[in-house]
Amino acid sequence: MLKRAGKVFLDFLFPIACLGCGRDDYYFCPDCAKKLDLYLNNSCFYCGARTFLGQTCVRCGEKYALDQVLAFGYFSCSLLEKIIYELKYQSVFLVSRDLAGAMFNAGQIKEFLKKDKKNILVPVPMSKSKERKRGYNQAGILARDLGKVSGNYVCQELLLKKQERKTQMKIKSRKQRRENVENVFEVRREELSRKPELIGKNIILIDDVITSGATLESCAVVLKRAGFKRVSGLAAARAGYQKN
Repeated sequence: MLKRAGKVFLDFLFPIACLGCGRDDYYFCPDCAKKLDLYLNNSCFYCGARTFLGQTCVRCGEKYALDQVLAFGYFSCSLLEKIIYELKYQSVFLVSRDLAGAMFNAGQIKEFLKKDKKNILVPVPMSKSKERKRGYNQAGILARDLGKVSGNYVCQELLLKKQERKTQMKIKSRKQRRENVENVFEVRREELSRKPELIGKNIILIDDVITSGATLESCAVVLKRAGFKRVSGLAAARAGYQKN
């Protein structure tokens, strides 16, 4: 009874309403999720060649570390941009619950994230200084909630971002984006020492937005060097890309 009374009080002070239509009890309701234009995930992220579920094509696979890249929607969608903003900058963590549910219920991503003992969800890390300043890592929260809905294991501490550099969103050049995140990530060896069974698993990197893919690629490079054979990426939105 006390728990219910507390919820009623909090709902009165901070009412939960869908950011799209205003429906109670959701920040991103199922009806609005169904209306969203989904990212197609039918081509190689790097060259655009047609592939199944965003698999990296054979030619690009010889040059890049990421084996597969998927996204849920388009960052150009004002509703999805608003949802990510609320999670990223306004500390509205329940947005992640609804976003993760919507992502998992999208047919392609549900197939990609189906429960498998070989899968490990790993959020793209922030530097410790930036995470302390913000108070949380939005990619970590999204990974946690995707783990809940999919049943896959989540490892929050596998990757470390050694230093903070210029925000990727402020850099326009693809080359400069790659250079900006070179050598900033590393695998936590102590985590692998505690959990040696992690090696041999399929890593699925989780982030809120993907633009050039430079951040995910930089993470994938260090993971492959550490011995992981397959590294994929999944983001809530693809930016810098318009649906045809």
